[in-house]
Amino acid sequence: MDTEEQMPKSYEDFLLAEDGSFVIWRLTGDSELGAHWEEYRQSHPELEQEIQKAIRVADSIRLNDFVYSEGETLLQNIQCSIAQQHKRQQWYRWVAVAAMLVLLALPLGYLALGRWGADQAYQENLVAKAQGTDVVLTVGGKSVSVSSADPIVVSKGCVYGRDRMKPLLSGDRCNISVPYGKHVTMLLDDGSQLWVNANTQVEVPTRFGRTARDIRVNGEVYVDVVHQPSRPFTVYTKDMNVAVHGTSFGVSAYHDDSTPSVVLVKGKVTVQSTTGQAVAMSPNEQVRLVGNRMEKRDVDVRSYVSWKDNYLLFDNTPIAEAFQQVGKYYGIALTAVDSHTMRQNISGKLYLSDRVESVLDAIALLTHATYTTRGSKVEFSKRAERESSTQ
Repeated sequence: MDTEEQMPKSYEDFLLAEDGSFVIWRLTGDSELGAHWEEYRQSHPELEQEIQKAIRVADSIRLNDFVYSEGETLLQNIQCSIAQQHKRQQWYRWVAVAAMLVLLALPLGYLALGRWGADQAYQENLVAKAQGTDVVLTVGGKSVSVSSADPIVVSKGCVYGRDRMKPLLSGDRCNISVPYGKHVTMLLDDGSQLWVNANTQVEVPTRFGRTARDIRVNGEVYVDVVHQPSRPFTVYTKDMNVAVHGTSFGVSAYHDDSTPSVVLVKGKVTVQSTTGQAVAMSPNEQVRLVGNRMEKRDVDVRSYVSWKDNYLLFDNTPIAEAFQQVGKYYGIALTAVDSHTMRQNISGKLYLSDRVESVLDAIALLTHATYTTRGSKVEFSKRAERESSTQ
């Protein structure tokens, strides 16, 4: 990009630069690349509009939302996508091109996908384990299975799925069980919205009472509550309860979780432990129950609630913490077996694909690692230099 001929002149040039550095900057937030591109922007104000276009495309990338056939190179995919873009002239194709460039530009030249992840048989077994069954709804001892892609509506004593004219179930209380690798949205009787994460069980009334709105949670939920002062909304969990005052917040309280927590996006809530401690929260705060003590701190709430939008958000996140989040969602145990991988921090968005191996492959790319499997455990280790150079 040193010569006039090589200098990018359009947003496509930034996205398709051979080194992929522009897209890597937007995906990972790398400070050195950030400094380089900020200096470039200052030196070329006439390109600001094109740079802003490129930023919008790069920021929409979902790293692992792509599937490649055995032995197919990323470079071939990029070239194919470029050809299709020129034919169709559709904006969305540049998102795919940019995402592929992210993979191409990762360390030590991953130019071919090849068989660098787990073996195919294990991948199929792992997918089956993580996906499990669909969402199960139970009312009055009767159960039905529904797709996690279909919103659920609870209203006036009935539970509805895709067909809003024909109820699936009727009765007083509805139990929702969401398997690993899935999450589901619900519209409650009062108009509040509820997102239910993987491996979570929730009990909700099919018709709220006149004086209170109570739900019970084992797992993780995000709630956007309709403000009704005369009918307080309370989320009950094993170790703490959350009293709501018209707000949006997330609760993570699995029965086997040693540190249940609440994060507040907007509004106000009061968190009370079963031992009687109470803490009032403001937006962008997290309250954790550590032993018998409630701890409050400021956090970036986006990384705690992004799952409801179908991705996990990492911002210089230690790999052990990222492993824990991915493992919790898919019901698998991820570990690093060498100190190099364990010291890694990762940044970016990880799309919650139904294909578990797609997620594992993306993590391996981001950490310059490979992975092996031991039953339901996945072990990551530093990728051998010789193996990298032959891919």
